[in-house]
Amino acid sequence: MSPARWWPIAIVGVLGITVVANIAVYVAANDREAAVAEPDYYRKAVAWDTTLAEARKSEALGWRVDARLVRDARDSTSVAIDARDRDGTPLGHALVEVTAIHSRPPMRVVASHGTLDAQGLGRLPLDLERPGWWELRLRIRRGSDVFSADIHRELDVTRR
Repeated sequence: MSPARWWPIAIVGVLGITVVANIAVYVAANDREAAVAEPDYYRKAVAWDTTLAEARKSEALGWRVDARLVRDARDSTSVAIDARDRDGTPLGHALVEVTAIHSRPPMRVVASHGTLDAQGLGRLPLDLERPGWWELRLRIRRGSDVFSADIHRELDVTRR
């Protein structure tokens, strides 16, 4: 076959590969189980300076927060929180808000709020349907101080 006949075949081949690649990208982009962008990303991007300032204030407070996901025998889930100040003193009676986002699909957002007891401990109910990795976005308010932290925890399939 002469070279003059190969170039139309090559062009059709390249166009065919492009069409197949575009279909694959379209299917992947519309997969509901695929990872997607941050929930409410535009509002968060606009408020980035505020978020950064809040993170610096949280770091300056020096509070330490631990959170773990717990599933009980009735298959209910909750987040157990232990919050302490810089000196290890419990953050008693602080207000807590938690937003949980599952790693897959990330658009599954669950929120809860409550108050810590005098020992800085709290247990907030969360309607977590599936095991796996969850991002816990905690916001703790005591007086005029506001602390925020992002913690990643796994919800195990075993009951506790």
